[in-house]
Order: sequence, then structure tokens, then C-alpha cells
Amino acid sequence: FVAEADQSVIGTVTTCVFGCVGWIGMLLVNESRRGRGIGRRLMERAMCFLRSAGATRMRLDATEAGHPLHEKMGFRTHYKVVRFAGKPLVPDSLQAKVLPRAFRAADLPGLLSLDRTYTFVNRARLLARLVEESGIATRVVGEPNNLKGYLVERAGSQALQVGPAIAGSNRVGRALLVESFQRHMGQPVYVDIPADHHEAVDIARRVGLVPQREFSRMCLGQPCHERIDGLWAGSGPEKG
Repeated sequence: FVAEADQSVIGTVTTCVFGCVGWIGMLLVNESRRGRGIGRRLMERAMCFLRSAGATRMRLDATEAGHPLHEKMGFRTHYKVVRFAGKPLVPDSLQAKVLPRAFRAADLPGLLSLDRTYTFVNRARLLARLVEESGIATRVVGEPNNLKGYLVERAGSQALQVGPAIAGSNRVGRALLVESFQRHMGQPVYVDIPADHHEAVDIARRVGLVPQREFSRMCLGQPCHERIDGLWAGSGPEKG
């Protein structure tokens, strides 16, 4: 949804519907128009749409600037997400012990099942679209009937977005991140990692990435209680 004034777009907000969970992203208001209630009106419109689509819970990744508005509207912080940025350089001491491979169409059912096991959210429509779009690379570990992990890479205007990434063990999660960073050494990347996922944070730091900004993952209604140990990278604040 957009807010307009003088025939120009002055604000935006996006939504994703994951079954009973609604995701809100990209809440942006032109700097010269802030402080006039435009952000609140965009949020209210997005929330109204999500409720009409059957969402009983809502979630978002809030910036420091947006946090007060979301809190006033009833959202509560569940955990922190840190965006790491930089040009990875993988040291010899950090080598993948499992070799990820390219995604195949037969992997999709296993990928969707694995994702839901750790997120407790039905992201099937989003993930099915991501893995099919051009300019997006998906890497997996395991066989179609026994998928152990996956990682999606998306090209952006400024950097490669690494994530989402889900893995059922440290061995697999480390392999997915390290192999991705190896293939993109010296190139600018972003990766959003739950602050409490110490293994993933450690890998990001060891390849030379640094924290760029922090988000608060906020919930309205009952939190989903994802299994943080399986969340090796997020999908960005626009997709969750």
C-alpha cells in the first residue's frame, strides 16, 4: 500500500500472508512528511488487510526509529535480529565439511517441510516463488526425501542478500553459510541473523562481516516461537 500527496508517493508498506500469520514490511515515509501520522495510517491499512485475509497474529522487523510507533500499536519485541554487511573473506580454518548443491524441483516439498519445522509458519507460497525466480540461487544439503538444510541468495541493488537459510544442525548450517560466502568472496553481502544464534553470528564475524544495523522482531498476538537454533539467516525485513 502507498500513501500519496500532491500526486507523489510519500509512504509505503507491504504485507505477506503466511496462513494465520501476517507479516508487515517496508514501512517507509518520506522524511519531510514524518511526524504527521502517515506511518500509523499505513500500518492500520496493512493490519486491516491482513485481518481480512485471515491473519490472527502479526509480525514485523522494526528499526530503532519505527519501534516506538509499533509499540504504541500493541507490538512487543520477541527477539533481536542483526544485519551483518561487508565483503566476506573465508579463512582456511573455516571450511565447510558438507558440500551444498544446487536446488532441484524435487527438493521443494522437503524444503517447505523443513522450513515449517523451524519457523512454525506456512511460508510455502513465498518460498516456492523465491526458488523459481531468476536472479535467485538456492543451495541445499541432503536428498529430496531427507533434506537437511537450505539457503537462498538474492541479488540486490547494493549487495547480495544471503537468506533465508534453515538448517537442522550446526554442521549443515555452517556449511551453507560458509559455502555461500566462499562463492561470493570479495563481493558485498548482507545477512540478517538472530542475535542469539551464536554459531551463525560467529561465522559472519569470522569472514569479516560487521553489524550494520539491528532490528527488533516484534509480534502482535501470540509469538510464533521459532526454533532459533535452525534460523541461520532471515529473509530480510520485507519478507520475514
